[in-house]
Amino acid sequence: MNKIKNTLILSLLIFGSVATLSAQKNASKNNSVQIVCRLSGCPSDSLGLYIFEGIGFRKVQSSKLSSDGSVIFNLSRSTPKFYFVGSDEAQLKSVLVGEDASVVVTGLCTNAQGMSADSPMNAAYSAMIQQLNTQKTEFGSLIMSYRNAGQNAEQIKILENQMLALDQKKIQYLDSLKKTQPFLAKTAALNTYLSYQGSNRGKYGDELQYFTNEYLGLADWKDAAMNDIPAVRDQVTDYVRNVLGIGLPEASQKSFFDALLFRIPEQSNTYRLALAGIVTGLMAADNNGLTGEYIGRYVTKYKNIEQSRIIAALQAHTKRNQAFTVGGEAPDFTLNTIDDKPLKMSSLRGKILLIDFWASWCGPCRRENPNVVALYGKYKNKGFEILGVSLDQAKDRWQQAIDADGLTWKHVSDLKGWQNEVAALYGVRSIPQTVLLDKEGKIIARNLRGEDLAKKLEELMGK
Repeated sequence: MNKIKNTLILSLLIFGSVATLSAQKNASKNNSVQIVCRLSGCPSDSLGLYIFEGIGFRKVQSSKLSSDGSVIFNLSRSTPKFYFVGSDEAQLKSVLVGEDASVVVTGLCTNAQGMSADSPMNAAYSAMIQQLNTQKTEFGSLIMSYRNAGQNAEQIKILENQMLALDQKKIQYLDSLKKTQPFLAKTAALNTYLSYQGSNRGKYGDELQYFTNEYLGLADWKDAAMNDIPAVRDQVTDYVRNVLGIGLPEASQKSFFDALLFRIPEQSNTYRLALAGIVTGLMAADNNGLTGEYIGRYVTKYKNIEQSRIIAALQAHTKRNQAFTVGGEAPDFTLNTIDDKPLKMSSLRGKILLIDFWASWCGPCRRENPNVVALYGKYKNKGFEILGVSLDQAKDRWQQAIDADGLTWKHVSDLKGWQNEVAALYGVRSIPQTVLLDKEGKIIARNLRGEDLAKKLEELMGK
């Protein structure tokens, strides 16, 4: 799917201008809207008109191409809504249909991003997306400078003031849209994130609390118009990816996702789009233990209205993912130890096993190591074992870190860095990351660290 937030490219051809005038004249008579398509290079002799339902697209109209390569789709005038046109789902152009009597779509069937959707409302939408992208670029540059400022208090203060000014500009722009283009303002609200450093320092304990509570916080989830904004799915997907990238325990991730859903009316299509966003984000992450749960929620809730092919694909993904969910059997693997001897993970069954993904160059991993050392000393004689899987590439640095941090448990690696085969097998995209297994090799929990890991081991093995 071409994400709704991508910038639309507007271009009006001479014959398109004529078609627009004609369509407006005809549409005004019967209170209808026309999508006039003039697309070349189509691989089939027909075009489809689609709506987006959360996971996939549903075709609502289909029409044969005329001799000059044009197609006209007729719709009843309604509140603003997104449609998609193209010869197949792989190349669909988003079209915003609202108060305009017609929209003219031109370009190549095989290049959806290069297609143009011409109407006043689509022009306004394009201008809004450009403005939002400009804001995001400016924010990204300020955040990068902030991270590079180190302990320079003067520079930090300057950057915080610049972020505050940008936040104020974002709010002013959003307020102006609410007055001039209220439907577009709803999409803008989804894409507007105010900085912690500029506007919100002190309101939360730290930036993580702020992010997880306030990302998407400007959206009015109870507004019925949100039902027809596919960007809901995209922005929730982005939120999920950001949360997963932080490396929190899955229990914490679940609490954030559920808190977001709790803010949305459960019987609304907005809820469906948001739940689909969570599913999509988790599926893209590979092997997250929550994936099956949220897919299950989606299938249970929408199986009677969702397309059968979508339901089948989700159920197939769940089946493939079962080995990585809590209660599933962890995939076995064999890697060489620091002494170049093969060690099979399943040979450690009979003990509570913590698989610890780390590396000598990983600062958070090294800072976490003293906690793990203490827990190993406390529980190793009670049936607890650790298997460190290193994402190092240099064997000498790997060995030095083991010795320096006093990591007396078992260690393996293929010395392929981020290409580590076991990390790929377990869907590890950030470190430190852990997987806790029971004595039979089934997953108890993923990504427990610090106090969370200590509590779980105390629960399993006593004080």
